[in-house]
Amino acid sequence: MNSLLWSAIADLWPRIMEHPFLRELHEGTLDEAAFRRFLAQDYLYLEGFARVLLLGGAHAPSGHAMRMLAAHAQNVFLVEKALHEKLTRQLGSDPGALHAVQQGPATVAYSDFLMRHGLRGDFPRIVAALLPCYWIYREVGLQLLALGGSPHPAYQEWIETYAGEEYGQAVGEMLSVSDTLPVERAGELAAIFRQGTLHEHAFWQQAYGARKEETD
Repeated sequence: MNSLLWSAIADLWPRIMEHPFLRELHEGTLDEAAFRRFLAQDYLYLEGFARVLLLGGAHAPSGHAMRMLAAHAQNVFLVEKALHEKLTRQLGSDPGALHAVQQGPATVAYSDFLMRHGLRGDFPRIVAALLPCYWIYREVGLQLLALGGSPHPAYQEWIETYAGEEYGQAVGEMLSVSDTLPVERAGELAAIFRQGTLHEHAFWQQAYGARKEETD
């Protein structure tokens, strides 16, 4: 199943890796304000992501999958949100202000997309909706690290986190679940996976595009 899902975004994946947000992050030239915006919006998004993980666990077909998704939801707070707070502080901003940021349109759209699928209670659909956030970040991290990472310390730490062993283990666990989804529903689930990937692209564009709007 995983190969069918990835083939559904074959045309989108190059657009993601060629996005100026990621290219400049790798080069170290990305405006820190754009990265702070990204961190703030992702911080807000992650809370909704954790809620949908818990909904997925509630509808999981096995105790193993239920425990896995519950543990992943916990790690959103222990690892990912903590990383965002650390990097925000490293960039000279107060991480306490992350809670007061207003959600951007891409954040709202992506969060609503996840919640809609979460509330349906259909486990395969929930997994397909959650998977882009796992898989795309893992591949971005690995590819950017293979290109040499970033000379900017905060950007390098972000890359190393998503290319790292701990995150890789979580992604591997999720991929082991997604690979067992019913093949007869491949078309439906691939469409959900593709839509989630489009939301991922829009998320980076939201942070990067705001820079241009501020200078117009």
